[in-house]
Amino acid sequence: MKFLKKTGILVLVPIVISTVALLLMAGAYLLPTDGMKAHVRNTLDTFEKEGQYPFINDEQGSMRDNFIDALNLCQDLVNTDDTDLLSCVVKNPYYSAGNTAAPIENLKAAVTDPGSVQMENTEFRFFNAHVIFQKPLLMVMGYPGIRMFCFYLCLLGTAWMGYLMYKRKLGRFIAPFMLSILFLRPYTVWTNMSFTLIYVPMLLSCLVMLLLKKETLKEKAWLLFGITGSVTQCLVQNYFQLMAFGMPMLMYFLIMGIPEKPLEMLKNILNFFAAWAVGYAGTMVCNWTAYSLVTGENIFSEMIRHALWRTNEENGSRLETIAYNAQIAFGSIWWNLLETGFIGWTVIRWIRNRARIRLSASEGLLLLASVLFAVGRLALFSNHSMIHAPFTYRVFLMPVLSFNLWLTRGSRG
Repeated sequence: MKFLKKTGILVLVPIVISTVALLLMAGAYLLPTDGMKAHVRNTLDTFEKEGQYPFINDEQGSMRDNFIDALNLCQDLVNTDDTDLLSCVVKNPYYSAGNTAAPIENLKAAVTDPGSVQMENTEFRFFNAHVIFQKPLLMVMGYPGIRMFCFYLCLLGTAWMGYLMYKRKLGRFIAPFMLSILFLRPYTVWTNMSFTLIYVPMLLSCLVMLLLKKETLKEKAWLLFGITGSVTQCLVQNYFQLMAFGMPMLMYFLIMGIPEKPLEMLKNILNFFAAWAVGYAGTMVCNWTAYSLVTGENIFSEMIRHALWRTNEENGSRLETIAYNAQIAFGSIWWNLLETGFIGWTVIRWIRNRARIRLSASEGLLLLASVLFAVGRLALFSNHSMIHAPFTYRVFLMPVLSFNLWLTRGSRG
């Protein structure tokens, strides 16, 4: 009976969150866009100088995705003057000057020559709830301002997470957590609108866990993972969203401790991932169902074909895809030096504390699961992961953080 009750609640989670998100999107599409267009027009030079895929530095892993940011802005500028409210919310149309592969040019045309653009809706497979946040921001600032807003939001949220870890007497784990976040090339993530929307659900889930009492967290963790999966699907593009499951999972075991029995560990991992996946996939289904009902087009078969294309090996084998992502992931000399220093410092602490190198069955299982989740995502969606390797490599955060936490646990002796 308890299992059926939890299952029923999990099924309701994506329905409720999808409904709330759609209503909030409707409110966002009712906002006037003249001021938004003026702010975008005044800050177009950012895109014109940087191009679609600029690098922060000379590392492959520092690539920004201005393509999606410009595409999102083309959606943000649409309102009910362009089409009816229902079409805005469900179809998520955007301005296009005729070339869907050139969103920066489309964005420029939309704010400088509005007569030259038309409405497209090729991004209907995504929920596109970013409009809930970006439209109000565009009313008061341009694109560079939104970048800075994202940066400080992520920076302060991450700092707060560190503070809450200290308050919960987890201070010695702050360093491995922050080092693992550095692995993501945080300045790149925090100054990219689309990347920030992947980072924030992960961060919020960790913050909620740190704020909850242990008893409540143990009882309601499955629900939190379901909500996190649903919110993640509302906000993100398909790049490294799996870390919105991975980091909260590792935070949970950090707070609650590692189960002694490996079967209990395995049960927890599978339950949490199932809850997250139900929230994520359920919200996707809600989105596609709403689109099909409104347009009269059954898009599920098209989405299945698209998924099969993403999982093929058109651009390289699955092994090559994993290797290429790993090359980018561990291609930062500065992060590699910091990680090497951290390992060396931890080994010294082991020696000082006369600690024995131990890896319990449950810890080993958690490490293995972290590796398999990351590698499995890259291998399953091989075509997508090869094309977008400068972004998807970040799923390796899971084994990196899991390894660093294990090192820190063992150093106390």
